[in-house]
Amino acid sequence: MTAIISKSVDLITADDIKSLVTSHIPEGERMEFKRELPAKGKDNRDPWMHGQLEIGRHAKNKILKEVVSFANAYGGVLVLGIEESKDETPPVAKAICPIPNCEVLAERFRGIFRDRVEPKLPSCDILAVVTDEGGEGVVVFRIPGRSRLAPHRIKGTWICPVRRWDRSEEMSMREIQDMTLNVTRGLERMDKKLQERAARFEHEFVRLTSPGNAYGIRVTAVPVGDDIRLQTICGPYSKLVEGLNTPKVTVKRRLPDRDPTVMYESDIFNSIGQFGWNPQLRAARSRPEYDTLPDWLYFHYLELHCDGLVECGWLAVMNGANIGILSSHLAVQALAHVICWADSLRRYANAGRAEYAVQAAVHVRGNKVPVVVGSTRNRDMSLVLGSRFGGQLPHGETRFPRYALDDVRNAPALLSMFEHDLCNAGGMAFADADLGKFELECKQGQRS
Repeated sequence: MTAIISKSVDLITADDIKSLVTSHIPEGERMEFKRELPAKGKDNRDPWMHGQLEIGRHAKNKILKEVVSFANAYGGVLVLGIEESKDETPPVAKAICPIPNCEVLAERFRGIFRDRVEPKLPSCDILAVVTDEGGEGVVVFRIPGRSRLAPHRIKGTWICPVRRWDRSEEMSMREIQDMTLNVTRGLERMDKKLQERAARFEHEFVRLTSPGNAYGIRVTAVPVGDDIRLQTICGPYSKLVEGLNTPKVTVKRRLPDRDPTVMYESDIFNSIGQFGWNPQLRAARSRPEYDTLPDWLYFHYLELHCDGLVECGWLAVMNGANIGILSSHLAVQALAHVICWADSLRRYANAGRAEYAVQAAVHVRGNKVPVVVGSTRNRDMSLVLGSRFGGQLPHGETRFPRYALDDVRNAPALLSMFEHDLCNAGGMAFADADLGKFELECKQGQRS
């Protein structure tokens, strides 16, 4: 798998473009090359290729058709500015043919795709990569996987294109109907899976010594499409397969005019899995530290499935000041670990930016659970009495709005949204400045 398909967009360089040529990468189901902007007529060239800042209608329609066809299939990459060898089957990358004003061209196409694709593409990377000193280079169009909103059509031509091997072809009405039905069924399967996980979590409480007076946090991430398929998860000696290791995650809170502070709760979640992993049917689950839990202890776990599902659970007995309150730091850390592990898995599976749906919920078996904004403890385990009251969550399940994980760089904003949602669910509200912003650090594959 080439780096240009799986690599983070902000890390793609001119060397990655050159490697397409030196490695003779072929066109195929997920890769397309174009020497320059296409023009109508054999001897004509698009105005942009003559130095004019104007894209011809034919070029717009052809590029739209090629890229949207990836979204209606399994994702892929179009590189504009690569000449392919015609004497090989399939054609392979032959040479870089830099496009003038490539950065401006990329920006123009971002607007074109925003205005002319219906429904809007949930994820489409369009970036310029400068390859020479004159500022010329290539434009990369990347669709990370099959769109959850497919089929997409192009305004103006009103066609729904789809990628078939190395060609972009127009879909028939029957194909459009079938795809719409299949996508709907896929979303229904995802909803069913999340409902099953919610019901399954209720059974986790039996591990506690006083399940009737307890509460728990569950964060589940499920791939929206079918881009992630893991053949093997657990290896010998109760270890995960190399590459699937849980990442080490650090979350910091930055308040106005203050240095960022590290959440100590990172230690809790970074320790999950240190006692090994238990194989399950098409899944693996972290081994608990204790077989029988004393009243004053909590229980937590991580779970990974071959279809890319990731779940983190944390349960505790409400027995007074010890652990009878829910820290927003704890909830945010659970979400952060799921986000980072899901991102690690899709990279491992060469699924790039395959979208995840993330569901968070708090299950309360006993009375209302008080929420505090911040941490409930210092590193010396003493209670922090100055933490702000964030409301109370009622008995039963409080399920938060579903979050979409696309680009992991947006994760800090997602964490902030979740903390606001947590407080709002408890009947409290805070200004953005009062809660500050989160910073997320993730080191992939730290442990097995």
